[in-house]
Amino acid sequence: MLEELIVLTLLTATSGYWMRAQPGPDCWYKDVCDNANSANVISTSPDVPTAVKCYEMCQANAALSGNKDPCKHFRWSEAYYQGRVSGTCALLRSETCVKGDCSSSSCISGPANCADIKEPCGQLLPANAGPGKVTWDCGATFNPYNSPVLDGGICTASCPAWVDSDGAAVMVSYKCVGGTEVGVAGDWAPPFYNGNELTTTSPIVGSFVINNPGQATNCAAECADYPLWYDPNAERGARFFCEPPVDFSTAATTEVNLPQQGACFLFCDHVLVADIFCNNHQWTDVAQDPKVGTIEQ
Repeated sequence: MLEELIVLTLLTATSGYWMRAQPGPDCWYKDVCDNANSANVISTSPDVPTAVKCYEMCQANAALSGNKDPCKHFRWSEAYYQGRVSGTCALLRSETCVKGDCSSSSCISGPANCADIKEPCGQLLPANAGPGKVTWDCGATFNPYNSPVLDGGICTASCPAWVDSDGAAVMVSYKCVGGTEVGVAGDWAPPFYNGNELTTTSPIVGSFVINNPGQATNCAAECADYPLWYDPNAERGARFFCEPPVDFSTAATTEVNLPQQGACFLFCDHVLVADIFCNNHQWTDVAQDPKVGTIEQ
C-alpha cells in the first residue's frame, strides 16, 4: 500500500496533467501562478496558514452570487508572521495560470474548484513557431511555448497572406477544450475569426491550411495555390515553362500548381507575354482566380 502511494505521488508530481481530486497535492498545479501583474490580482490576504485555506477563499469568492470578477486560480506563498509559519494568499482573475517564480520556501497554486479541473491542451512546441511558421499568442502575459494551455484558453495568430476580399488582415483563433478524462489531454475547438467558425464562413482569399496550435502552420511569403487545369503548351504557337522546371503535361487530368519559388514564362509566337511569379502574396501576369480562364489572361 505504501509503495502504491509513493508511485501515485510521483506520477502526480511529474505529470504534465492535473487530476480532479480533493483539495490537496493531487489538485494543485505543477507550477505556481504568477502574481507579479497587479491587474491579475483580485486581492491579497496575509496570515493564511495553509494552501487549502487559500483554496477555500478562492472557491468562496468564485461562488458569490452575481460576482462578475470571480477568482479563477489562487497562489499561496509560505511566509512568517509573528515568529510562526503561515502564508500569503492571492486570488487571481485571469483565465490562464501564467507560470510564475517563487521566492519563498514554498509556493502553491490551484483552481477555484478542484472538481472542475479539466486536462489542458498541452504546451506548444517551439519548433512549430520557427521561421516561416505561425506563432500563436495565447494572452499578453502567457507564453504557451513554456506552459500548457488550459481549458478555455484562446490562442490567436495572423499571417500576411491571410486577408479577406477587401485586403484586410484576418486573425484566426483556436479555443482549448479541456479533456474530461484524467491523463487525456484536451483538444482544440474548430477555428474561428470575429466569432464565426472559419470552417464554414472563411473570409480568407486563397486556400491555406491553418492547423491548430498544437501543430505547425506555414506562414512563408507565399501566394495562394494557383492550380493550372490545362497545359498551356497545348495552345497553338505557345511555349510555357518554369524555373525550376514543372511538368504540366498531366494538368488536364490532375491540376498542377504553379511553383511558389522561381518563375514561369509564357511565349506566344516567340514573344514573351507573361512572366509569372509570386510577389507579395499575389501572382503576377495572371488572373488571380485560376478558374477565370486561360493563363494568357
